[in-house]
Amino acid sequence: MNGLFKYAVGFTLLIGLVIQLFELNYHKNDNHIRGDGLAYYSYIPALIIHHDIKGGFYENLNEEGRSRYWFYKGKDGAYLPKMTMGLAYFWAPGVFAAHHIAGWFGYEQNGWSAPYQWSIVFTAWMLVLVGCWGLFQVLQKRFSKLISFLTLMLLIFATNLLHYAASEVSMSHVYSFSLLALLLYMNDKWREAFRWKHLFVAAFLLGWITLIRPTNLIVAFIFITPFIFDVSKLKTVWNPRLLLVLGCFLLPVIPQLLYWKLTTDSWIYYSYANEAFYWLKPHIF
Repeated sequence: MNGLFKYAVGFTLLIGLVIQLFELNYHKNDNHIRGDGLAYYSYIPALIIHHDIKGGFYENLNEEGRSRYWFYKGKDGAYLPKMTMGLAYFWAPGVFAAHHIAGWFGYEQNGWSAPYQWSIVFTAWMLVLVGCWGLFQVLQKRFSKLISFLTLMLLIFATNLLHYAASEVSMSHVYSFSLLALLLYMNDKWREAFRWKHLFVAAFLLGWITLIRPTNLIVAFIFITPFIFDVSKLKTVWNPRLLLVLGCFLLPVIPQLLYWKLTTDSWIYYSYANEAFYWLKPHIF
């Protein structure tokens, strides 16, 4: 990582931190977990605070308490979040630490006080840094360091990435960006020598990305591109170890499947209820 890149990332983080502290008075309000983030996050307080992963505690919450959980009714009094648990994997270590910090410094140990909120902020910014690093590694193999640096700065400042990194830290965008950047990096490593260890890691990242948003599975096509113009390369990967690749892909997904089975009695559950795209009923006019 060259000096210019380090200074650029540092400057970006500083700008983002200022926005984080002062935009919408975030430093005065513990509202970093909001919107879709409530559903992504609710797995953690269900486990750490209520010790009830099936969500039975939801029935006993008051109206304000219920507003913090996007729960749907499952089987036999169980409740489950609308979103999958992919982001909870990122947040769990920080929230666990925040749970103890809250006790030490007199904050409510309820899963929602300031230490919990800021653990999400910290995790989001670490993932932004990781994503920038991964993407820079991919870019500098193809372009000069200057072009790579300018591309990264455009991505941060000329897209919504900075907004989601500074103002919507509980949404999935920053985390998907980071995992996708790492996936591109691992794909590059794999294509250099077709080493299985790189494919195993890439498959795990792909599974995690898919868990966060199932439509992200489309990025799996990047693994097919080496074989489109050179079918003979299939011989390098066509062996029983492909089952291990599948296992690595399923590893982050399996806990979600088990959770759905526990709360809905179904291995695959469409948690968006009646929400869908109705392609055959357009409302053009």
